[in-house]
Amino acid sequence: MLKNMFYKKRLVCWFLILLLLILITGCGKYDFGVIKTPDGEPVANAEIVVGDNEYFTNENGYFVLKDIEEGEYTLTVRKDGYQEKQIELEADGKSRKIGEIIIEPKN
Repeated sequence: MLKNMFYKKRLVCWFLILLLLILITGCGKYDFGVIKTPDGEPVANAEIVVGDNEYFTNENGYFVLKDIEEGEYTLTVRKDGYQEKQIELEADGKSRKIGEIIIEPKN
């Protein structure tokens, strides 16, 4: 009985250590926002470029920039039929909301 209890405690300890490792390695920093048209419509599949990294918006215009290193960047938004837009981004190593970025249709 005592031996069985020892193994259960040991198993619980290993489980907690594994869970802690998963949380530490899986929790990155995220910058996120949404791309919209001037009339408030979301822009799906817009390309977002930050440094050497490329991301795309989902069907609701949302994007997530994962694990951007600290520093200053130019965030570029591209989508066929729209003017390219650039904004300056300062990544500080913390997760944050970039907010709405409005892109104008090409004339």
